[in-house]
Amino acid sequence: MLGMPVEPENCKSPFSASLISKSVRFDVGLVK
Repeated sequence: MLGMPVEPENCKSPFSASLISKSVRFDVGLVK
């Protein structure tokens, strides 16, 4: 999200996972 490439290795990191989830929530908020 936000134009950032998501790599499988980054998904394994709890920090990256939480960061991605926050980005998704932010994008969903903009759409709504």
